[in-house]
Amino acid sequence: MRHFVPESLHFIIMTVEEIIQKALGNEYAGDYKLEASGFSSVYLVSGKSAKYIVKIYDKIGISMSEANGLNALKENQAKVPEVISCGDQYIAMEYILKGNPQRNDLIEMLIRLYSNKAEQFGYTMDNTIGSLIQKNKLCHTFHDFFWKYRLLPRFEQAVRNGFFKEKDADVFYDIYLSFLSRYDFSYSCLVHGDLWNGNVLASSNGYYIIDPSVAYSNPGQDLAMLALFGSPLTSGDLAYIFEAVTGLKDFPARISFFQLYPLLVHINLFGSSYTSRFRNALKDCGGNL
Repeated sequence: MRHFVPESLHFIIMTVEEIIQKALGNEYAGDYKLEASGFSSVYLVSGKSAKYIVKIYDKIGISMSEANGLNALKENQAKVPEVISCGDQYIAMEYILKGNPQRNDLIEMLIRLYSNKAEQFGYTMDNTIGSLIQKNKLCHTFHDFFWKYRLLPRFEQAVRNGFFKEKDADVFYDIYLSFLSRYDFSYSCLVHGDLWNGNVLASSNGYYIIDPSVAYSNPGQDLAMLALFGSPLTSGDLAYIFEAVTGLKDFPARISFFQLYPLLVHINLFGSSYTSRFRNALKDCGGNL
């Protein structure tokens, strides 16, 4: 069977096998199967010396931002799949064999990652979360980055999609300012940015993290997302990691705040079933829409 990249793309239409051959070259052994599909199509590919994962996207540039994010995480001591090659519409990576590592392996990796302190917030290139484009720019403060490049764009999108009213943005911003005034958000480091359970791989060689949406931000952003959608780590583990890198013991009080962003993402991707969870998280932050 021949699989084709959608005709809406602005590059030359190629079959899946042609893309895989381009990604792996002479290493390709002639066999592949579809493992998953959604925001990308994920193929398990047999090579001459190993197995590989090849992801094919229906939009130009997403693969490049993914490769950039994986390499940035690796440079900051996180364990990620090795990038074999990357093109406008694909990324080829090593295949990670599943296993059952100790959760302490993930704790230690996240502490290593977040211990590389940064001077700014934001990022130098745009990327994605799910199928949504994330605009990025380096900012001097967490306040500017998280409002201008995370919460506000997603909230305005939710308004356009009919989930909130335009006047709610001012109320939301007041709640945001009030919450920020009560806690220290000066710590910045590279974060994964989409760290839910599905992006944590348990392997025979420890834990790996995949599908990044990186930025320089507060580590609570990642840890609260793990708390939201399930995690191999306990709530105590998450608080321990946060305190180990920031010196602060107030992570539990920040969880609902940091969950506002992934909940807005899910509202825009999947609909109104997430609006009540967003409103409840906002109440925990001290306000109502």
